[in-house]
Amino acid sequence: MHDGDRRIGTALLHGSTVDIGEVVVLARLDRDAAADRKQAGILRGEADGGASRPSTAPHTLIRARATVTTRSPMA
Repeated sequence: MHDGDRRIGTALLHGSTVDIGEVVVLARLDRDAAADRKQAGILRGEADGGASRPSTAPHTLIRARATVTTRSPMA
């Protein structure tokens, strides 16, 4: 995860959820970046697209915006 050009953490797991209709990313953030409603960016995927096996989906490098929350989105 990044804030401008500064790396502020690492995304550990991601997935979509029907309950809240959003993609949720579990990430480890630097302590100073872990503030509710802080905007951050996620750089996801691999620069070369990842594995070239036909049974594996490509991991194209994309950038996405994120809003930090330190509590469950279901709370």
